[in-house]
Parts: sequence; C-alpha cells; structure tokens
Amino acid sequence: MNTDKIAIDANVLLYAYDNSNINKQDKAIEILLQKPFASQLVIFEFIKVLERKFKMDKKDIMKLTLKVLEELVYPLVQHSDIHNYAHFLVRRYNYGLSDILILSDSILNNCSVLLSEDMCDGMVVDKKLKIVNPFL
Repeated sequence: MNTDKIAIDANVLLYAYDNSNINKQDKAIEILLQKPFASQLVIFEFIKVLERKFKMDKKDIMKLTLKVLEELVYPLVQHSDIHNYAHFLVRRYNYGLSDILILSDSILNNCSVLLSEDMCDGMVVDKKLKIVNPFL
C-alpha cells in the first residue's frame, strides 16, 4: 500500500481542464481521481491561467475552482513557517520563487512527492520531497 502524501503543481489541474493534449488530460484526470494535495499558490496559479490564457469569466472560474477544491484535491493549509523555509530553500535550489513556495508548503505539510512537469524530474528536495514528472 502506497502511503505517500502527494502534492501537485498547477500544470496537473490545467491539463485536466485543457483538452488540447488528450494523453496529458487523461493522466491529469487519473491523478486528480486520487485526490492529491494542492497548495494555495497552486490554486492561485490555476485561477490566473484560466483567466489569462483561457479567457474564462470570473464567475465560471470560481465555480470551477470550488468544484476542484470540493471534489478533486485536498487544499494544503499554508504553514506559518513557509517564508522562513522558502528562504532556506532558495539558497540551496535554483527554482523561481513561486516554485520555492510550492516546495516549501509541500514539505512543511509532510508531502513526500510533488507531481510537476515544470520542475526537475527525480530531484529530491531537502531529503524530504521527491519531484516526479507524471507526463513523461
């Protein structure tokens, strides 16, 4: 039995929504059916892409976001030490600040796997969180 606490990056949510790549959409839906964890920043990035790239109406975005939060993911509680831990990680890893915050929140919430297409597949961050690209 797999007991890993799995977090996702925004690209998993976006591929589930976007039907331009059916293989990636199918994989993203398969992941979401396992009800992974998502940080507040991941949800925010999802919302911003729906607004900017897909030009969705704000009411439709909020309706979709609420459905995602109620049915497809467990929202991570933003840990009170996220910024201190992010400061520690930013000195050790060459990721953008948004990614560092997602990594920090995932680790501080005891996730052991982060599913992301955008980060280095196979990297283990601070000996606690393994990044896995589920779309390879």
